Amino acid sequence: MLSGGLPPHRPKLHRLYQSEFPHLEYDVIDRFTRAYNCIAYTIGVTNRWVWNEVDFNKDGTSAYTEFIRFYDLHGYVPTPNESEAEICIYGFINQGSIDVKHGSRKQGDHWFSKMGSGDLLRHRDMDVFRNSAYGEPLLMFKRK
Repeated sequence: MLSGGLPPHRPKLHRLYQSEFPHLEYDVIDRFTRAYNCIAYTIGVTNRWVWNEVDFNKDGTSAYTEFIRFYDLHGYVPTPNESEAEICIYGFINQGSIDVKHGSRKQGDHWFSKMGSGDLLRHRDMDVFRNSAYGEPLLMFKRK
């Protein structure tokens, strides 16, 4: 844990986080809630689930290029510079196909990740999801 120990009460999903995300050291910032997801949190939304809003062509998938458009509409542009990054999307590249699985947001010196319908976590590094179901960092965004 970032704070040097476990929170007063272990999160309901602590064992899952340990087994599924081997490089993740975290603090729990907000407990389990289904009110919003990781993509919602990256744009500052905490009262609704955001995923289908990325699917601009309404084909049932959210393509990589649609994520770029989505973040552009919310005031962000891609950046290759990690020191400028405020948002990172994660996923996999398989035979030229890009599959986005997660998003996190940087505030101050820490990154924050809403874990699906689980907890909101704070972690130090952007690349803590490597070798996991969330994949590798795919693209970073900064404020326009």
